[in-house]
Amino acid sequence: MKRENRFKIRRRRTALFRFNISYIYILLLVVYILTLFFLPIGRNEPKPTYILKDKVSSLCILNDRIYVASGKMIISVDGNLKREFPFYILKMEKLNDRIIVLTDRVYVLDESLNILGEFSKEKMFPEEIYTFKTNFGIKWRGRKSIDIAFSKYNIETLKEVGYLELKNTKTSVFASMFFNGERIILFENNGNVVVFNFDGKIIWNKNIRINESILFHPMGLFYEEKNLMILYWRESIGGKTLLYLLNYDGDIIVKEEIRNGINGAFLYQGDLYVLTKDAVLVRNHKSIQKVIPFYTPIYGKSMKGNAVVVWKMDVDVYKYLLIDINNKKRFFMEGMDGIKMTEDGVYIFKDSYIYILNPK
Repeated sequence: MKRENRFKIRRRRTALFRFNISYIYILLLVVYILTLFFLPIGRNEPKPTYILKDKVSSLCILNDRIYVASGKMIISVDGNLKREFPFYILKMEKLNDRIIVLTDRVYVLDESLNILGEFSKEKMFPEEIYTFKTNFGIKWRGRKSIDIAFSKYNIETLKEVGYLELKNTKTSVFASMFFNGERIILFENNGNVVVFNFDGKIIWNKNIRINESILFHPMGLFYEEKNLMILYWRESIGGKTLLYLLNYDGDIIVKEEIRNGINGAFLYQGDLYVLTKDAVLVRNHKSIQKVIPFYTPIYGKSMKGNAVVVWKMDVDVYKYLLIDINNKKRFFMEGMDGIKMTEDGVYIFKDSYIYILNPK
C-alpha cells in the first residue's frame, strides 16, 4: 500500500479568487475615471448671478455696473440703461470711464450709454479695437482689397492723432498695435518681424525663424505692464509650434518648440504659461508641467493678479469644463460662451446666464 501511495497524483486545491496587486490598480483607475465623469455633476458648479432674457455675446464692467451686448442692443443688467445700434455688436471694451463698441463702425459711449463719438473710414470696415492707457486704436481692412490701416485716437479728445495705411499686405500676416498704441507690428509666415511707428519709421526689424521649415498662421499677444510680447506660429508639416517670448525691443527671452501644437499662451506672475494639447507648460527659472488626466487645456488668460485656465475632457459627448482660477479654485460648468476678467472677479457668460466667480 505504501508503494502504491507514492505514485498517486496529488492535486492541489485552487482558490476561487487569486489575489493580485494589479487588481487594486485597475480598481483605482476605474474609480478615478468614474470620478472624472460624475464628480462635476452637481458638485462645485456655480449658480448664475444674473439670468437675462436674451443671449449674451459680449460683456463689459464699468464703475461696478455690468453691460452686456445682445444682437444689436447694449443693456445694463440692472435694466436701467439700453442702447440699440443699426448693426450687430461684435465686441465692446472698457477704457477708463468709457465703453468702445465695434459694429460696422466704432462708437465711444459714456456710462449712461450716450454716444460720445462715432468713427468710420470710406471703403474700409473696422476689424479690431485696441485699448491702452491714454489711447485707443482701430484696425481697418479694405472692403474690396487686402489693404489694412491703423488709427490712433486720444481717449479724452476723441481726435485721431495717428493714421497709417499699409498697401497690399499679405492675408496671412499678423498685424497689431501695441506700446500704448504708439507702435505697429507686422509678423509674417517667413519669420520676419517689423515694428514701426505712425510716421512709418522702422523701430526694429528681424527674422526669428530658426530653420527653413514652412510656417503659417502667425499670432501674437502683448503685455503692456511688462513690455513683453508672445509670438508663435505653426509648421505646415508635422504641426510643431514655434513660440517666442520677446521684450518690446525685440530681444528673445524664451524660445519654445512644441510638437503637438498649442491652444494659447499667457503671462502670470512673471511666468510664461503655454497651453499645449496635453498639459499647461510653465516656463521660468524652473520649468514645470501641469497635467489633468483625460483633460485638454483649451483657453487661458491673465489680467492683473488673476489667471484662468479652462480644461475640456477629451470625450466629445462630455460637455463639462473644468475652470481653474489662480491655481487655487476649481469650478465645473457645462460649457461657456466667453470670459471677462477684472481685478475683483471672473465673469463667465453662457447663453443668457452670467456667472461671477470670486478668485480669492
